Amino acid sequence: MSLVLAIEPDAAQAGPLTSLVRAKLGAQLQLVASSHAAVIAMNQRVPDVVLLGRDLPPDQRTKIVAHLRSITAEGLELRMVDIPKLSVEEASDRFTRTLAACL
Repeated sequence: MSLVLAIEPDAAQAGPLTSLVRAKLGAQLQLVASSHAAVIAMNQRVPDVVLLGRDLPPDQRTKIVAHLRSITAEGLELRMVDIPKLSVEEASDRFTRTLAACL
């Protein structure tokens, strides 16, 4: 089963994100709120896709990307997708299609 790691500090996004990833796409979701928790999660299992919350500060994004690059095999494509505001239906549909293509 594919693993999606979502770093999303906005608790309001958790429900819609969980429903989308698990129910619609049939993937396993690991949801964390900080870059520190993301690094720990990536050390336990390298995710197939990393989702980055729109409210995640740039320095945390940089830390996450750098760590993911350090633990993945050279030449392996890093699949990262920004999480839009999921309450907007058009953005949610586009995000679902993008995420499905990554998986």
